[in-house]
Amino acid sequence: MELVKFFEGCGKLSRGCNSSFICLAAKSKDSIHFGDFIPISLIGLLYKIIAKLLALRLIRVIGSVTDEVQSAYVEGRNIIEGLMIVNELCSRAKAISRKLLLFKASFNKAFDSVNWAFLESIMDQMKFGVRWRLWICNCLESGRASLIINESPTKEFPMSKGVRQGDPLSPFLFIIAIEGLNLAIKTVVEKDMFDGIKFPNSNMCLSHLFYADDALFIREWSRRNIANLARIL
Repeated sequence: MELVKFFEGCGKLSRGCNSSFICLAAKSKDSIHFGDFIPISLIGLLYKIIAKLLALRLIRVIGSVTDEVQSAYVEGRNIIEGLMIVNELCSRAKAISRKLLLFKASFNKAFDSVNWAFLESIMDQMKFGVRWRLWICNCLESGRASLIINESPTKEFPMSKGVRQGDPLSPFLFIIAIEGLNLAIKTVVEKDMFDGIKFPNSNMCLSHLFYADDALFIREWSRRNIANLARIL
């Protein structure tokens, strides 16, 4: 309890509280190649308590600061709803012989590539308070890790970017960061640089859907849309 009060007051974690061991977890029983494994951070209990408390507070507001195109990790939203919309679009397009462009992108090492300065900038634009941003930045910047090699830890090294697999905060921080891509796509759509799918008798235009670190881009079929999508990504 004293540690939590200390962190709340000054926004800092004591050295050693945010250390972790990185080990590789196999994606399947037949994992052979390096890409078949996921790096998981084994994080200490003291940090996890603080991170979980922050995550529980973030859950309450994450739905109000992220767009409805993001369906993962957001209370009250369901990934299945997005899939049902896409399925209905495809069925309707097929019925009227209309060509669609569906492009699925999976961001490789998505959690590991999050830029902390960019994340803080997005939180600032979302009107998160200075104190909250200080807490989050310290949780990121105080992190140190050791690799587990042959069942023994290496020398600790500081973290410089990314959010860790195994950290209760990571899923929410990631979808906040990816909101920047959502805003970029919406800006391009508003400038008529490429077209989303417009629903009949409605002003709604669907151009993309996010599922955590996967994205599905939905367009009218045209070479122009393909070229512009490639420029964005």
